[in-house]
Amino acid sequence: MLIEGTETGTTLRANRLRMIDVIMESTNCVIGHAVAPEGPRGARRAEYVARLREAAEAVV
Repeated sequence: MLIEGTETGTTLRANRLRMIDVIMESTNCVIGHAVAPEGPRGARRAEYVARLREAAEAVV
């Protein structure tokens, strides 16, 4: 048995799987502090968030 979060079903089809039943509906989100830390750590975090936004916007 596999419990998977799926939006389009592409991965399921690619692996010849099928959805049996919906057990929960959810929304994905990123939660973090409004002010990024300074220095390299803040830069890495900003880059990561930018990549997440790009990926999310590409799907919509």
